Amino acid sequence: MIHLPDNIQPLAPEWLKSLPFISRFMERRNLTFQQEIQKGVYLYQKNENGLPFFLIFVFYDKMGIEHLKMYLQLCESTIVRNVIIIYQNQMTSNCLKVIDNIFQFQIECFRVNEFQYDITSLYYYVPHEKIVNENLLQEIRKKYGTHLPILLKSDPIVRYFGFKRNDIIKVIRSENEIVYRQVR
Repeated sequence: MIHLPDNIQPLAPEWLKSLPFISRFMERRNLTFQQEIQKGVYLYQKNENGLPFFLIFVFYDKMGIEHLKMYLQLCESTIVRNVIIIYQNQMTSNCLKVIDNIFQFQIECFRVNEFQYDITSLYYYVPHEKIVNENLLQEIRKKYGTHLPILLKSDPIVRYFGFKRNDIIKVIRSENEIVYRQVR
């Protein structure tokens, strides 16, 4: 399904090791592969609501503004507004600023080395679930008010599952211990 361009052979082992974990990551987000748009750009669809997503592999050593512009132009020429970028080594600071300040697209960025293993298979991982039941959300807000413990948006699990600010997350530590956190 996902394959790498021929021109990155020296980097292929790192990417090849990551591909199964990237596929599992996309499945856990309920995204289904649709088609390859061009080399390194894949179209996915969200199962619940049909929203289109681009999964973009950036094989350059450093991702800069010129690369980002190219991908944003591709997004503008389609209806895709949700983008997951997996890049090789680093992004320029200007590129990161643009991503932080662009509001018409939802862009998430990950380094390929973040997918060298499955974060959910680590010994210390406990299940995290987003609360969507409105009655339960109201009950939790009523019980905790503004004192609901927080989970940072930069937390690796929050990033992995794509939780957004103000989402309330159920953390299942054991059969008898369930705690709630709000993403900030």
